[in-house]
Amino acid sequence: MVYRYQAGEGIYELFDRVMVLDQGRTVYFGPPDQARAYFEQLGYRSLPRQSTADYLTGCTDPNERQFAPGKSIDQVPSTPEALEAAFRSSDLARDISGQLAQYKSRMETEKTDQEAFRAAVAEDKKKGVSLKRPYTLGLKDQVIALTRRQFQRRLQDKFQIYTSYGIMTVCNSESFQNFPREISTLGTRFLHWRLLSQLAPYISRCFYSR
Repeated sequence: MVYRYQAGEGIYELFDRVMVLDQGRTVYFGPPDQARAYFEQLGYRSLPRQSTADYLTGCTDPNERQFAPGKSIDQVPSTPEALEAAFRSSDLARDISGQLAQYKSRMETEKTDQEAFRAAVAEDKKKGVSLKRPYTLGLKDQVIALTRRQFQRRLQDKFQIYTSYGIMTVCNSESFQNFPREISTLGTRFLHWRLLSQLAPYISRCFYSR
């Protein structure tokens, strides 16, 4: 829902529904392209070069609205109560009421489907999983499932596995060849191995793309 006062014609045409209020009473609610014609049919005059939004707000302002030729304040609904009563008895209001009834009926149908879905999810939950949580598996089962999935993804591309581990083997053997065999170099070796393990898959992809 968006509130706009005297919006431009381009902005006005973007809306699906327009509601016009007069002292808190709904005097129009419906399609934007039918609002001007509705108030003109009631007896309000539309001025030249007047935007639709300006015209609609003017119809609820006693100092701004003008009546069509041959019409007077006694012949045109002009009070908030009279405008509301006129709208409630119009075809637009009946159409809106019918659409609202259809929406409520559809919501009831969808509510039944949602309840059936929730029941199916609750039935599928493993032992130990809280009914308030949306997951059907516990933390341990989720970790196992994700680990299995990751291995399955890696095994689908055996070329990358062979090339990446081959590159790591060659690079590690070459880089570690002249390292002193001391405990102080253990951290450097680990960081070097970690870096190669991250770069090897990308290097293998470069070989594969060529």
